[in-house]
Amino acid sequence: MALIEVHTFPEGNDNSLTLSNEEWGRELAIGSDWQRLRIGIMCAVEPDAGNNLPFARLSLGCSTAANDHLGSAAANLWIGGQLAGNALSLNGATWAWNAGGGVNPFYTVSLWTRLQSLAGVISGTFNAGSAAIPTTTGAVSRRWPMFIELEKKGTSMYSGLAAFNIFEGNPIQDKDYDVPAFIAAMEHATAYVATGGNSLPIDGDTVTNLGYTIFPNYDVNAAAQGEVIAPHVGWNKAGYGFRIYTLAVARLEPNPTPLY
Repeated sequence: MALIEVHTFPEGNDNSLTLSNEEWGRELAIGSDWQRLRIGIMCAVEPDAGNNLPFARLSLGCSTAANDHLGSAAANLWIGGQLAGNALSLNGATWAWNAGGGVNPFYTVSLWTRLQSLAGVISGTFNAGSAAIPTTTGAVSRRWPMFIELEKKGTSMYSGLAAFNIFEGNPIQDKDYDVPAFIAAMEHATAYVATGGNSLPIDGDTVTNLGYTIFPNYDVNAAAQGEVIAPHVGWNKAGYGFRIYTLAVARLEPNPTPLY
């Protein structure tokens, strides 16, 4: 069962939604009225201290209903990406422990993949690149950002996905990103799916694009399956919770809007 918890950061207390082998989704107030959408989370993971997390999988995307998760056998659509192993598998991958100099540990994940799932049938492609997720332990309490962008053409054809993550090598190991910095990045005007850009600015640092890719024009038959209208996060590990401190959605086109 997902937990609401309170945690202390330099700017004050912040709540988290902690997932433990669970999925979370919520329908957008704007429904399907978008062409380009940015979904962002501030997150951290509860560690198995000093050890890798085997078979771990984090998914971030958008679905046709709040309860339509990646790989669901329901005749509905999920599009987005996952930090895991094989693009066509839900088995997860090893998240590698990094001690962070013995001060502020984090996990690295070697592969981001973009996926789409329709009626339980999963398709996707590999994208090389390393992402990093902070642990909930360490000298500094940390929240790190993750973003995806989706692009839609026509009534029911989805044609773009970009994923932006902190990665090992960025000088952010000991840093917490606060909510104002996250919101500023969410509202940054450039739509990177459209331009093929490779970064988002956040609090003076660069969040690098790990997986700019193009969906094939994929007609999902909206009349039968419905439009994707519900941002969705999934985490498959029990016993090591995945904390979501903030989840936000920004419509980039048409008519850029405030966050949802």
